Amino acid sequence: MIVDKANKSMKKKDIEIYKNLKYLKQMLVQLSLSYEEQLNSASDVYKWNLPNDIVSSWENYEQVVDNLFNAKIIDKDTKDKFEAIVNNFDEASLGSERFEEIIWSLEGLKNHRFWQNQRELAKELLLVLSRNIYDE
Repeated sequence: MIVDKANKSMKKKDIEIYKNLKYLKQMLVQLSLSYEEQLNSASDVYKWNLPNDIVSSWENYEQVVDNLFNAKIIDKDTKDKFEAIVNNFDEASLGSERFEEIIWSLEGLKNHRFWQNQRELAKELLLVLSRNIYDE
């Protein structure tokens, strides 16, 4: 009976880890796409707000990353890279020192160095997750 409970608990934990990884990968894929791919993936109604939609998907990242870090699925360097992406968003947000209105426009999403940097960080993390963690 104890073994059955342990197996169920382990399976539940594995499912949670899988869901967390899938969630992070979806966010990273969306962020890593080229401007054209990002634009094409958005509904016409929401295209005007696409930069903000991309950022909003990162609002709940912290608990997911912490869970994976605590489960020793990702290392400190990987956790720090996730935090760098979110810190970049925070530093470019309204009211911050690095805020530029252009960043939050479609033109900015297409050409601004901020978004190019964010895409590169996302691609790096996708590679790390693909190399070090069971891939889908």
